[in-house]
Amino acid sequence: FNAISPGYIDVESTAKHITDTKLTLIKEKISLRKLGDAKSIGQAVEFIIQTDYLNGQVIKVDPGFF
Repeated sequence: FNAISPGYIDVESTAKHITDTKLTLIKEKISLRKLGDAKSIGQAVEFIIQTDYLNGQVIKVDPGFF
């Protein structure tokens, strides 16, 4: 089995549970200065599905939070 470990993703639940001020501070600590998106998570899922030689891995999908 494989898993995806997402970083901060720009989705409704993130906006609902994290204040704008906190999101600004988070973005300042991300090397790309933006949140991830659902497309990035989908691409990781697609990679896992299409790869035969991958097992027991946790794929981090984040833009480099420091």
